Amino acid sequence: MLLVANIKPASATNIHQTCNKVCKIITDVNKNSMKKIRQVIQELNEKCGLANTPIRAERDARYNNATFSAIGKTPFQAATQVTYTLSENVTKKKNVMAVFCGNKLCKKGTHLRAKGKEVTCPGHEDCTATIPPETTIGDEKRSAAECISELQSDDRPLVISHFTSDGDSAAVFGASEKQGHMIENLKDLCNFFDSQRKQTAKAPFSSHMFPGRTKAMRESMQRRFALDLKLRCRTEYENCFKHFSSDLPLMK
Repeated sequence: MLLVANIKPASATNIHQTCNKVCKIITDVNKNSMKKIRQVIQELNEKCGLANTPIRAERDARYNNATFSAIGKTPFQAATQVTYTLSENVTKKKNVMAVFCGNKLCKKGTHLRAKGKEVTCPGHEDCTATIPPETTIGDEKRSAAECISELQSDDRPLVISHFTSDGDSAAVFGASEKQGHMIENLKDLCNFFDSQRKQTAKAPFSSHMFPGRTKAMRESMQRRFALDLKLRCRTEYENCFKHFSSDLPLMK
């Protein structure tokens, strides 16, 4: 980006040092921005006569490495960093209301332990880790609870009634426990239909169901069939949803 703008880029060391100086400021700015977003949602509900009404939200997690990429290769987890976002489903913008950043990496802690010093991450001076190294990086129950804690830090905290997520129901339980009452779990369409595709791709069909001289060719045709079926089912669902104006009882 800097080269395109005809700006001479700094060295990696200089960029790292600059980030260390401004990261606290950037974090505070983002937290204040998300707090304002939560206040705006409160004001919108009040204008609509829905003061103190629970809202709908959705969440997702992203990792620095695919969590399944280490299967069969190493006993350790593939990912060391996670970013967990909680977005509102009140407005069309779907703004992010809370973020939890989990990080297991701490270069200083590794260096001190190599010298024989007993230090625990996180906890020591200048530690960059936010979660212990033995913690499961994919623990979305903990991540969801951290986001709810962010909401509860407000003077008038927002309350979640519905939680759109993937098949991992642990996130809903974590959010419900932290909030103090049960949250209804809604399934995300992307993950729902992707699960359908995976189940179809490994379903035990008849050996003559798909054409192909070899087993590999027949499995390839089955995967194509699974993808086509997924897209057709999603199209039918979306058209039905639009035709009945989002009235789920009529759709059933």
